[in-house]
Amino acid sequence: MALSVPLSRFTSRVGGGSAFFVRLLDHIKIMTKPNEKELVLQNKELKKEVSRLQRNNAKSEIQIFSLKREVSQLRKLTTPKPLLSEKKMREIEERVQRQLDQTRRKLPAA
Repeated sequence: MALSVPLSRFTSRVGGGSAFFVRLLDHIKIMTKPNEKELVLQNKELKKEVSRLQRNNAKSEIQIFSLKREVSQLRKLTTPKPLLSEKKMREIEERVQRQLDQTRRKLPAA
């Protein structure tokens, strides 16, 4: 394909040129090691961010604790409690059964 495309496609119409573009170095940020001042500033910023996140975390923990307490209280309010214990219910049932048995004995046989 390169042979079938005229060179004028890759060159500007005025002044000629090349198919390649070379960027000037003053526009490129060259990666360098940060100096001590930049590191100190970055460290301060990171410490601020950590402090902010810790505060937010503490607030979230308090909110979670509060919500758990509310849920617990709501469960207590909505969970029906038996009026009598299992043992007390058995005692009453046995007493009623004895009274029924005594009443049946007193009735004349049919």
